[in-house]
Amino acid sequence: MNGDPGSDVPLTWNLLRRRIWFPYWDTCKKRYELCDSGQPVWAGFRALTPSKPLPNGGMSDDDGSDSSHSSLEEDIAIILYLTRWPSPEPRAPRRNPAQTGIQKMYEIMQHDAQCRFTFRMSATQIIRLHDLLTARYGLSGTSGFTSMEAVGLFLYMMSGESNRDANSFFTRSSSTISRYFNSVLASVNALAADILKPVDHNFVQVHDGLLAEDDFRPFYGAVGAVDGTHVEVLSPGQTSSQLQHRNRHHQVTSKNVLVICDLDGRVLFCDAGWPGSFHDRRVLSDAIDCRAHRFPSLPLSPDLNSHYNPFESWKYFLGDSGYPCKMGVLPPIPGFPVPRDRRQSRARRRVPEGREHRFNDVHASLRSVIRRQLGIAKEEWRILERIPHHPDPGWQPRVIRAAFTLHNFSWDSRDPAFMETCPLYNGSAPVLPACPPFSYNYFAINSEEAMAALRGLIADALMRY
Repeated sequence: MNGDPGSDVPLTWNLLRRRIWFPYWDTCKKRYELCDSGQPVWAGFRALTPSKPLPNGGMSDDDGSDSSHSSLEEDIAIILYLTRWPSPEPRAPRRNPAQTGIQKMYEIMQHDAQCRFTFRMSATQIIRLHDLLTARYGLSGTSGFTSMEAVGLFLYMMSGESNRDANSFFTRSSSTISRYFNSVLASVNALAADILKPVDHNFVQVHDGLLAEDDFRPFYGAVGAVDGTHVEVLSPGQTSSQLQHRNRHHQVTSKNVLVICDLDGRVLFCDAGWPGSFHDRRVLSDAIDCRAHRFPSLPLSPDLNSHYNPFESWKYFLGDSGYPCKMGVLPPIPGFPVPRDRRQSRARRRVPEGREHRFNDVHASLRSVIRRQLGIAKEEWRILERIPHHPDPGWQPRVIRAAFTLHNFSWDSRDPAFMETCPLYNGSAPVLPACPPFSYNYFAINSEEAMAALRGLIADALMRY
């Protein structure tokens, strides 16, 4: 080995592992400074060679031998390696903006239109959300970053802005933004467990819209609609993960999100943990089977031949043709597509002829509520257009659940009287469901035959109007 300090001395990892110790960094640094001072190199190295044993009883080699002194060639190699080690970049000077992020937030909140455009909520809704999260869901701030600023940061990023945009708006570092975003995300997901559920667990009340038109009256037992939507996500670089999240329709990586809403558009259930390559039927079956404690329960359905009116006693969700015809889910009649002019108003477009076409047309009109709400949620919370990658595999589903939670909160907070009387918000004990789990009927032996018979009764009733 060449002993000249200026030569390119080869260095192996075993040498570093045996010789570099943090207590001797200053010694190596002094040796290098001594070389630069113009003093004799060899004399300087010998003068500063450590004479005490290294930690763990000396420097242990791979062969088990111990030595209390480092050799001259190894010292030279270590010094050359450390001098070539890239030094960390100096920290940027602290920014002193003329207006802080919380000051910008309060200024925007004074203008309703600008507040809704920036944070997707009015100032009153932001204050209510902040009070709810701090009072019941553990959200807190610090002296340098208040909880109100954390809520504003969360809404700002959920509306589609990136970490870099939030860095510029709130004048905070990227690590601070990520930390407080995740803090509010945890509180909002705790809120999701309380408000992503039906207000009336037993579905006693019948929606007024079902009684407003004659065509809707046979669907007296409909309590909502179920559908799946794909939310684009950035998956990690592994090939297996990309193929698992590949959406077979749009050829993008996505999450297949199962959403159930009532006929008013309020979200009752959201399952966002499935990759985009799985079918809607698989996602629904797993949600019914494995998430029975959160899945909405429907009342028991009596026998079709009994004295009960099946239109009044049966409760079900409306689904598209991707779902099976089982008790609790009513899809359209297969093989009879909806007329292409159904986007026109019901007064202008022609009435479809035939029993099956008429059923599917009215069914599609009622089921359209779920498509409208999915479109509204994606338009308001633009982060659903493409969710960035995160090392935590559960982070992206939590963001999706948070978006639909904010959708429900925005929907409910429009009526202050509703939030004061609703047990989901006022802290009172909610009414527990008095019916068995959804899977009790859905996985029954005669589930498909019973629901197909009900679908036939509804189609016959439509022809009488």
